[in-house]
Amino acid sequence: MKIAIAGGHSKKAPGASKYLDEYACDRAYVAKLIPALISAGHVVVNCSNEKADQSSELAEEVRLANESGADIFVAIHFNDGSGDPDNNPTGTETWIYEGTKSDLAKNVAKKMSANVANALGVRDRGAKGGNFYVLRKTSMPAVLLEVCFVDDKDDEAAYNATSWADLTNAVVQALAGNVVPKEPSSSPKPAASTSGAKGSKVDGKFGGTYRCNASKLNVRDRPSTSGAVVASYSKGQTVVLDDRYTIADGYVWGQYTAYSGKKRYVAVGKHTGKPEASDYLVKA
Repeated sequence: MKIAIAGGHSKKAPGASKYLDEYACDRAYVAKLIPALISAGHVVVNCSNEKADQSSELAEEVRLANESGADIFVAIHFNDGSGDPDNNPTGTETWIYEGTKSDLAKNVAKKMSANVANALGVRDRGAKGGNFYVLRKTSMPAVLLEVCFVDDKDDEAAYNATSWADLTNAVVQALAGNVVPKEPSSSPKPAASTSGAKGSKVDGKFGGTYRCNASKLNVRDRPSTSGAVVASYSKGQTVVLDDRYTIADGYVWGQYTAYSGKKRYVAVGKHTGKPEASDYLVKA
């Protein structure tokens, strides 16, 4: 399949921002999606551009997409909840042209919303019909993805905690016609030696005050053993973790917000499926 893709907005017309910055996030996502789509056998045309105002940027997206001869156009955006009609600004959604008769657009939009929401662990708001310029003016089936909300703290945490592998696979699988389930239906829980990010989850029983059970426990800038070490805890010190945790590199990672406002991650223990006496952090 030939895919035209664009990260919305530009440096001079940057879109929404609060806890997340739409322009920075959609450009980062597109940069990861392009090689992932190519690896899956697709031809990809990047229609992102840096026109100085919103109208010019949108028109250039459409021009590049229409000249590409692509089979489908995908626009990547991040949502702003200030005008959310149901007053619940959280989750993933997709948009297609409200008058489209394209089964490809309808099917991809539905699956992309579900897959990205599942990867993030947030609400799936589903596929919707709209009259957005890039959906109306492109000459091929088109899908606009709103990854999550820039002004919702839970969405920000979910986005920062989810691996690029999971986020790119969500889109790749949707374009292939697949829905990725939240959890494998019959597979056993991975053993402690499992490597690679497995996504994040919200559990109201997980958060709270933990006491360090290790002589030294590193704090990292992302939930991975390859994350940069930014601080450490010594035995007996305590830390208050959020309700969200991430399974990656064979460990369960807790997260908290530092005084700087940045998310920090500590390995609670090896991923065995239950608390262990040997865990690095134990609930106080």
